[in-house]
Formats: sequence, C-alpha cells, structure tokens
Amino acid sequence: MAFITTGLANDGKTAHYHVRYDSALDPGVGQATAAALMNACDSDYVLMDGWFGGIGSPWSELMTVQIKAGFTGKSGGTGASWTDLGSPVTLTTGLNPHDPTATVSLWFVRYLLVSEVVEMFMKKQHKDWYGGEWYDYGNEGSAGEGLSRFLAAQFLLLNGQSLQIAAGYDIAWTWLQSKDRGDYVNHVDGGENGFKPQVGCAILFIYYLFTQLGFTIDRIVAAGAKSLSGVYRNLTDDRSDPFPYFKAMLDAAYPGASTIQAADPNTNLDNPYPLGSLSFVGVKNTFGRDEVTDIVDAAQGRYPDALFLGLDGFNQQVVGSTAPAPPSVPFAGASAALAEQGAIPQALNQLVPQRILFPYDLHFTTDTEGAFPPFGETPVTVSSQMPLLGATFAATTALFFSAGRDPYFSNVNPSSENQAWLSQDLRVFTATPGVTSVPVAGGPTFGDDSVSGAYTYLGALLQFLNSHYGDPTGPDPFDPTGSILPGQGTAYTGDSSVTPITRSHGKHANYNFAIARVRLRGSQGPAGEAQGVKVFFRLWSTQSCDTYWDPSYSYLSQTDATGNPEWPLAPGDAHTIPFFATSNAPDFTDPANPEYGPGGASNQDITIGQGDAQWAYFGCFLNLYDPSFLVNGTQVQKLLKGSHHCLVAELAYSGSPIANANGITMSPETSDKLAQRNLQVTHSDNPGSDATHVIPQTFDTRYSAPLSPSGGPLPDELMIDWGNVPPGSTASIYWPAAGVGDVLILSAGMYGTQALSAGRGGTLECEAGPVVTYVPIPPGSGEGLAGVLTLELPPTVSSGQGFDVVVRRIGTRTVYVPPPLPIVGTGSHPADRRRHPTRADEHVIASASAVAANGYQDQTLVERYVMGSFQVKMPVSTAAALLAPEQDALAIFKARLDALPASSRWQPVLARYVALLAARVDGLGGSAADVAPSLEGYAASPKVVAPGLIGGPVGRVAEVLFDCFGELEGFVFETCETRRAFRAQGPAMRELLLELCRTCMPVAVQAREGRVTGLVVHSS
Repeated sequence: MAFITTGLANDGKTAHYHVRYDSALDPGVGQATAAALMNACDSDYVLMDGWFGGIGSPWSELMTVQIKAGFTGKSGGTGASWTDLGSPVTLTTGLNPHDPTATVSLWFVRYLLVSEVVEMFMKKQHKDWYGGEWYDYGNEGSAGEGLSRFLAAQFLLLNGQSLQIAAGYDIAWTWLQSKDRGDYVNHVDGGENGFKPQVGCAILFIYYLFTQLGFTIDRIVAAGAKSLSGVYRNLTDDRSDPFPYFKAMLDAAYPGASTIQAADPNTNLDNPYPLGSLSFVGVKNTFGRDEVTDIVDAAQGRYPDALFLGLDGFNQQVVGSTAPAPPSVPFAGASAALAEQGAIPQALNQLVPQRILFPYDLHFTTDTEGAFPPFGETPVTVSSQMPLLGATFAATTALFFSAGRDPYFSNVNPSSENQAWLSQDLRVFTATPGVTSVPVAGGPTFGDDSVSGAYTYLGALLQFLNSHYGDPTGPDPFDPTGSILPGQGTAYTGDSSVTPITRSHGKHANYNFAIARVRLRGSQGPAGEAQGVKVFFRLWSTQSCDTYWDPSYSYLSQTDATGNPEWPLAPGDAHTIPFFATSNAPDFTDPANPEYGPGGASNQDITIGQGDAQWAYFGCFLNLYDPSFLVNGTQVQKLLKGSHHCLVAELAYSGSPIANANGITMSPETSDKLAQRNLQVTHSDNPGSDATHVIPQTFDTRYSAPLSPSGGPLPDELMIDWGNVPPGSTASIYWPAAGVGDVLILSAGMYGTQALSAGRGGTLECEAGPVVTYVPIPPGSGEGLAGVLTLELPPTVSSGQGFDVVVRRIGTRTVYVPPPLPIVGTGSHPADRRRHPTRADEHVIASASAVAANGYQDQTLVERYVMGSFQVKMPVSTAAALLAPEQDALAIFKARLDALPASSRWQPVLARYVALLAARVDGLGGSAADVAPSLEGYAASPKVVAPGLIGGPVGRVAEVLFDCFGELEGFVFETCETRRAFRAQGPAMRELLLELCRTCMPVAVQAREGRVTGLVVHSS
C-alpha cells in the first residue's frame, strides 16, 4: 500500500498538514478527495486550536494525513487512527478502490480528521484528557475518547451539518445497554478507547456538562482532570460526587436496557439532554367556599404560597430568570401568580444541578365565591409549563373546591402572613393567677390557683368568649395587636412544657390553655344551625412534620357505630396526647359527661346570631405539670420529648367528616377541619460562649415507606428553609436509628449537589442558609426516627435579632381526579341537610357510566406534596435573661431522661440533648452540675432548713448591687464577724435577693470558686 500526492497542489502541503491519498484509489477520486480536504483542513485546525485555548500546533512539523481506501478490520468499517508518536493520521473512508464513481462526503472526512487531531491537542494540553497507560505510549482513554467524539460531533453541528454524516458513530448505547451502567465518571479506563461502555458513559457525561448544565466547549476542554468527576469539580467548584445523580437521571429516562431512539434523522443519539422534571409540590389543594370568602374579605383574595413548582435537574446558569408559566386554574375568578420572593434555589452555587422551587400565590375574586358547588366538591386540573433548552417541561396537579356551610377553621390570614402551622384560629396563652388574677381582659377571675381551679376558670372563660366575641364583625380576641387574650403580641411564639413557674417576688405556678375558634357561615337561627360540633385537642410529644391525618395512629379516636369520632384517644406510644376542658380524664361512659355530652364544653350547637357568620370558641387546659395526670399509666411530663410541641385542634363534625380521598391525605395545611400551632423557640446568647449559640431541637419523624427495587416513588424528605439565618451558621441532624452513610447514599441519587456530609458523633452536617436544604428520610418500619436538629449560629449575632427556620416534610402521593359528577336529585335543601349530623348523604349523583358516556376520562397524577411543617424561632438575648429558663429546661430534661428505659429510641437523643443544654447553662454562667433532675424545674428558690442542719456562717443579705443600667451585679452578705460581696446575675436571683434583703431572713451562702451555687434559708 502506498500513499501519493500526484496531482495535488504544493505536493499536498498546507499550513499544518501534508495530505496524501491511497494509490489504490482511482486517481480522479483520490486526488479530488485529498484536494477538497486540503482546502478545508486549516480552517478546521483554527477551530480546534481555539477550543484548546490557542496552545498552538501539537506537532513540530507538518502532520501527515493519509486518505485510505476500503474498510478496516474483518467486519469492515470506516474510522481513523494515529499513534502516540504522531504522524501519520490515517483516515479510512470506505472509498472503493479503482472505482472512478466512488464518492465520500467531504464533511465525513473532515469529521474523521477532527476526531483524531483533537486527541493530539489533548496530549499537548497536559490536562489529563490524554495520558492513559496503554503500553509505554498511553492513549486518550475512555474520557479522552468521549471528548474526541463529542468535539467531532460539535464540529459538524457548528458548521450546520447533520449528524447523519457520521451515522453509526454514536456510542452512548454501549453504556445504556450495559448490565450495570458502571461508574466511569469517577473511574476512567486509561486503556479503553473503543466501542465500549466506558466510552459511552464518558460521552453521556460530557453532554450532561455541555447541554444540561450549560458549560461551553472551551470551558469543558480547559477543565481537564484525571477523572470526569474531576472535570465536573473544576467546572463547578463543587466537591459532590456527580455520578449518582447523573446515573439516576438517565435511569429514570431510560429504564432497564432502553436507549436513545431517533425521533428524526437529525437526532443526536449520544445526547439525550435536556432531561429533568417540572412538578407541583403541593401545599394547599383544597379550598372551601367559606374559606375563600374569608380570603376575599380579609386579604383582597390573595392566598400566599399556595402552590410550589419544583424544577429538578438544571442549574441556575441554565435557568437564569426563566420561570414556569403561572399555573392555569380553570375555576371562575381564580388565578395564580409568582410570589414576590421569586425562585428558591437549593444552592447558592449557580453552576451545580439542583432543585429550584417557584412559589405561587392563588388569587380569588367574588366570582370565585359564586362558582362553588352547592354541596360536594368540584375538582379542576391545574397545569403549567416551562420552555427550557428547546424542550417544554409540563406539570399538572388538581385543586378541589368544596361547598361551604359547614363549621371550619380559617388557618391562614394572608394579611398577617401567618402560615398554616400557626393557625389564626388556634391560640395558646399562659395564665399565672399568682401574678394576674384576671388573665383575659374583661373576663372571669382565676381565683383558685390549682389544677381544679384551672379547669373551672377555663369553663368560665369559654362562656365569656362565646357570649362576647361571637360576632365576626366585632372585636377579635385573637388579634395580635389587641389586648383581650394575653400574650397575642407574641401569638406565634408558641407554648412551652418547661416553664412551670413564673418568678416574680416568689414562685408562681403557670397554667397553659389552648383556645380554638370555629367559624360558621350561612343562615341565621335554627335553619343554619350546626349541631353537635366537637373539637379535639392533641399535643405531639415534640416537634414533628407528621401532622397529616392518620386516624389509626396520631388522630386515634373512639368512634360510634357509623365511624364518627366521639372522643380522642392516646395511641399506645402516646406520641400524641389528648387534653380536655373539664378534667384530666372525663368519664366518657356517661352520655351526659360535661366534655362531649350534649351541650358539653367541647360539644356545641353553633347558631348564627347575626348577619351570615358566627364564631364559637372551644378550649382545653394543657395540664403539663400535674404529677397526678397520667396517660397510658405514665405521668404526662415524662412522656414529653421536647420543650415546645405541635398542637392540633380537630374539628369533629359528622356532617362533614375529615377523610383522605382521591390520594389526598388531609393535614392542617390542606383541611379546614384541622388547626395547628407548631413552633419552637430557643434563644441564643449575645455575645456569649460558643455553646450558647448552639440551638438544639428534638423532633420526631416517621420512616419513609419501603423503596421498590424496580423503581417508584422517591423516599420522603425534609425540606429545611433556613430563612434569614446569618452566613457562617452550621447545622446537624442526629438520627441514631438511621445510618449516616445510608442517608448520604439516598442524597447522592436524589440531588445534583450534596449539601450533607458525615459529621462528628454520628451526625449529618451541612451549612445553614441562606437557601433550602433537603434531607432524605430513610425507609424503615417501627415507631420512627427520634432526632435532634442543632443549629450553631456565628458569634456575630447580637441581642434583638431573630432568626426563623421552617422544616417541612415532602412526600409522594397519587392523586385521582374524579369527574365533576352531575347532580340528578336531592332529598332536601342542602343548607338544611348539611347542618344535621344524622343526615350525611346529602345528594344523589349520576353513575360513573353516565359520566363516561359524556366523554370525561379520569386522571391519575403522581406528585410531591407537603405533608407537615414546624418552625424553629431563635431570638437573640442576653445571658441574664436566658440563664433561669435554661436551668429549668435542664432540670426537667434530666428528669425526663432518668425516666426513660434504656431501650427507648429516645434515650440516646435525650442524652445528647441534655448534654447540649448543660453546655448552654455553663456557657450562660450557671453550673449544669448543680442542676438536679426535677420535673418541677430548677430549684432556684432557697431551701429552708432547721437551724444547725447546714454548716457554715449564717447571715443576711445586706445589700443588692446593680450596675448603671439596672442589671443585677451581685449582693453583700453580712454576718456578725464579716461582710463580703458575691457576684450574681439573672432575673430569678434578682427577685430572690430582693426578697431576702427586704425580710432580713437568715441565710447561708453556698459558693464554689467564687461563684454562688445556692442560698440556704434558715427557719426561725
């Protein structure tokens, strides 16, 4: 075989090449092909040199290019090759020797030359695209071969040519149809550059970088590394392993052994992108007529953040300012608009693939009110789409508009921007009769400072509220700016189970109460009366996102013969605890019991007394500190695992029972029959030690459902919105029952960027804020995952600041959208039939076959949705204000920990939590070691003993010392022989010292290393 230059200008030489052709070719064919290549090859060289940053020629002399006749190998084929030594480059074109009519596309010849020359540029570049370990010469390996094929294809596309020119050179199928789709992103095969899965994986990943993530050819080439994961890191500055997410995306698009199919002749069979998804993340999908009327009346028709659209698979570089189209809501007067806050990214790094959330507000008008059905519900299909990278991603969900004229809660007041877990119709307040005998302005007197007195007071208070504040047009006792219900200026800061006393010139018992407001719209008088309206109150043992409707567990009740709930029950593990208005344990065997019997405190007939609306009030005494109050045989205080809790009020009305249907699981965020208060308040010190900037919170999480090996729904996940948490904050999750490695494996396959890492002491760690962090909830069975969420704030926080974090649980549901069923008959006026709980079947509907005959087809939608939420609030204060409450919390949690059996899933969690609380107490200037376990809190008050039982000098508090700002500095202790000053701080100590100084009571000071650890008062 000989290669010649006969008939070629300048002996076949160009600026960079020496072109020759096979002597076996017909002279006319060989000469024409070579001459055409000579005219184009130098401009192609300029393009390649630009891709590689203008590094210049990879060879010192002209590169010999040989155009070869025929095919390669036994099977026959075209191709190109060169050796590590350089010249020559041999282009096997498939031209038939001695055939004067043989032709080959010049673009194909140029394609072959480009695919080889770029490998020479890789070798000169020295950025590890080239440098394999094949014999002594090396080669480009699987990564370099993938880049070579990618660049050759881009050469054709940039010149407006079809990839059909290189038909048969696609290679992605070799990996997609391989047995295990192995990881050749982290593990480049340095000796493989043929038609093998290693190269197929490489070209798919390079197209992922190029198309899906939007990196230019120049940047990809310049980011060379020893592995393709290294190329990704060089491009994104992200340390995450990109392979699991890359593979998961392709597995979802091409399950099993399926591969890319040609949609038309121009399909790039190596580039499946863009891939990704746009889906609704459901928040609020059910609206009642009366609820919408309230929204129109009170908030100009706006319901904030009702819908989220989640875009997965892309980075912010590609998405830019593009947003999905506002969801279309085919219901009269209803529309959606992007919320003011705009897109919510998963990561600040704009180059990493991530989930981007787009929140949408729903807007209603008076036209919406008139479109509701007279009874039942109307389902509507809501859709949106988003064009991106030449594709259109679509999402569909369903909203349900249900008839009104039932008792309901209106959880969200859009004008106040409160969220569903901070219902405007469920409030908690604390009464301290030893300090204030009339807690509610104008209301009854709390005269008996006792548990029984608290129940008596609540009964009187409910009568007062129902007789004075039933008219919605009058004053609102829940108004945070008003002065009726105490503490509503901080209405959304929740209640606490670790504040048994108020210290004000002594110790005074605290009593916590919950008040729920039930609303009713309709006709005045008996015609519009709702009979037998009950409200059940349940407290979760700690914070939890699992407040969704599960009547067999969290919302367990005693039911009647028809399945209607009669009264609440505690489940076997008492993770939810019912509380009542009349006593710790009402006698439910008595049909006339004062709790749920006819006319009982928690069973009312609601009659509209004016206009078309009425408010009714229900309540319970949150009897948290009474040692005689037992649930399932255990003292309530010992059942609690947190300092703040989720409280849910259930409106139990048989005329409109709560039910999970059509794949929709009810929750306080979707149902107007459930109202929730869910907030944790933990203070941070300023300036304080590092330990006082650590904000711990216990929480309980049910496992995700088992995963299917053949695919299916993703595990549930926590979505943590860090809100305004300052830069430099970090967070950790301690889940002793879950393997850290298992969670990280789930995370790697679910998210394009990895915020989580393995931390100290078996924790998951991440940076906190300012974006959203997602945490997969591992699958499993059993009681659930007890955990501690810990946030560590930077030392730069200052007193007066406040930070809010919201934790949501995201799950998967299959929504069945039923047809809008036509009403063909009704037994009586719906407004009457819905009022009376014994008449539940309010109308007759047409058969399913009749609906199908009208052309309606059922829809089944699979979507993610918010299952539940809670909030952590972190105000920044001073050590003086924080020490006493922290000491109380530590004492109570030490006692709770002591009461736990060693086998409890909560034992390691509370042990960790107690250690964190102890560090906070020490950091605030106290002594955690001196805080004894006590369900009644820290024994800050002096212990009274008989004379002579305690050694040491006995004297009096002669003076109490304050600084120029009025803060306690210490006191002077005086005996007959000596006079000595001691340092002291905190409001509890201030009140105690003032009392001791005023009464001249004999006292002994206990101190260690100059710090007061106790005061012992001697009886006279």
